[in-house]
Amino acid sequence: QRGDLTYKDYHTPAAADIMVNAFRRYVAAAARATREMGKDTIADAVMPPTGYLDNLPRSEMLDRYESHTKNCKLCFDALDKEKKKKERLEIVQTGLTGAVGACFTTLAGIAMLSLTTELTIPVACIRVAVGALATTLGASLGASRMKRKTEGKIHQ
Repeated sequence: QRGDLTYKDYHTPAAADIMVNAFRRYVAAAARATREMGKDTIADAVMPPTGYLDNLPRSEMLDRYESHTKNCKLCFDALDKEKKKKERLEIVQTGLTGAVGACFTTLAGIAMLSLTTELTIPVACIRVAVGALATTLGASLGASRMKRKTEGKIHQ
C-alpha cells in the first residue's frame, strides 16, 4: 500500500491477475485481523491455536506431482506424453543398438575373411559397412541423448 492507494485502485484486466488480487485481499484481511487481535505478525494472527499439524517431511510437502501434476489435466497430459515419448525412444535405442552390433559383426567378418582367405573384398562393401556402423552409432547416441533429456523433463 502506498499512501492511500490500495489494490482496488489498480485495474488488472488479465485473467492471470485474479490470483494476485485474491492474494492482496488475503494480505489486507490478515493485516487487519493482526491489528485487531493485537498480534505482532500476520502469521501469529492466521495460525490456528493448535498449530498447523503438518509434520510431513519437506519432500512430501514440496512434491510437485502429488500437489499439482496429478490434479492438473494439462500437466498430467504433458507428463503422459513425455512418458510415451521415453518408451518410444527406448524401443528405437534398442533397435539401433542391435544395428550397431550387426554392423560391427559384419565388419569383423569382413576383416576375418580378408585375413584368413585369399578372397578379395571389394572396397565398396567395406565402405558401406563402415558407413552403416558410423550412421547407426551416431543415431544410437542421439537417441540416448534424447532419452536422457526426456527423463529430465519427466523428473522435474
